[in-house]
Amino acid sequence: RAKRSRPSETQTLGQKLPHKRFQMDDSEDMSRPIWDRGFNAAKKQCDSSQLLDKVRAKMDTYRTDELWGVFRKPKEPFAAFIHGDFNRNNLLFKYVDDKAVNVKFLDFQASIYSDPSVDLAFFLYMNSTQETRDNHWEDFFKTYWEGVVSIEPKPGFSYDEFLKHFASRALYGYLPCSFFLPMMLDTEKAVLAEFLTWTYEQKLHRMTTTAGEVGDKAIADIVLDLLKRGFLEEFLENFP
Repeated sequence: RAKRSRPSETQTLGQKLPHKRFQMDDSEDMSRPIWDRGFNAAKKQCDSSQLLDKVRAKMDTYRTDELWGVFRKPKEPFAAFIHGDFNRNNLLFKYVDDKAVNVKFLDFQASIYSDPSVDLAFFLYMNSTQETRDNHWEDFFKTYWEGVVSIEPKPGFSYDEFLKHFASRALYGYLPCSFFLPMMLDTEKAVLAEFLTWTYEQKLHRMTTTAGEVGDKAIADIVLDLLKRGFLEEFLENFP
């Protein structure tokens, strides 16, 4: 609503919010082999190896920090102030008779003027099983859209236009999930102080095998879901 009533102020405020940087020493960057993990596991379960290879190749045309940044770059008319680290650990639920009746968001230090697809893709893929996605994916988006139009009845784009836009950026959800989801599923938690003393090779082995086959399956399921819904083709054709 502020974009429509106070566009210049919105743009100014958006420019003031600093973007988190995903920069690291190239010699310590484990992103690509970690991303490969889910894609390689997915290729064993489908007949779309060539398409998956094309997606990985396109991802690799960007530097690691650049790819994160392009996904997060605001694109009108969809851009909004987003949470930036939208995960269930930043949500507080109120329960009555064992049913959630309200929710509060917290920890807004990563908030930026960006693309809502960033929050949605990460939250949905990090916090749902494949069974849940199969049964409720459309419900999630209809509920989200009802929330949008309840605040701003004329957001400047239709529901179908939003879904089309999200489709080309849904792959963003895989980027953080490929790191964090196996960690959440791992029964053998690494001690950070000890991890930091390891060699690069030791760290890489740990990060690409965390949670074993359970971790492989969890992130492969995300890749296969992106494939099944046509999101990977949208990434190839319409990103950025």
